[in-house]
Amino acid sequence: MRKWLLGLLAVLATGAAVFWFSANKTTRNLLTNLPTDRNVLFWSTPQRDAAFRMVDSLPILAQSSTIAAGGDVLPLPKGERLNIDFDIAAYMRNQRTSGLVIVHDGRLRDERYGLDFDAQGKWTSFSVAKSLTSTLVGA
Repeated sequence: MRKWLLGLLAVLATGAAVFWFSANKTTRNLLTNLPTDRNVLFWSTPQRDAAFRMVDSLPILAQSSTIAAGGDVLPLPKGERLNIDFDIAAYMRNQRTSGLVIVHDGRLRDERYGLDFDAQGKWTSFSVAKSLTSTLVGA
């Protein structure tokens, strides 16, 4: 009986190790900082950092809907980078900013990412998306 139990534990440990090392960085971060409460106001900063990247794929935390991209997606024309007198990277670190896009006169003047994000990163914005959408519609 003891051999069976040790064998089962070895199989489970091996399976867990294979799962852990085959999971991407975002999934591993979520597993090590899994929120214990559905109320996001009580999540710690590491829990928010981990879960806000994946909350749309965790139905236990939130329901989400995917809106398909339109057929005519056009990139913004590139513009010359703005000459800004302060350290944007330091500002983004201090403010815990995941992305900054500056559009000026219809041209993309600057695009930067923080918190280990890139242009394909996702972050749950909750009601911020409504404000940004209404601003873009107004513009």
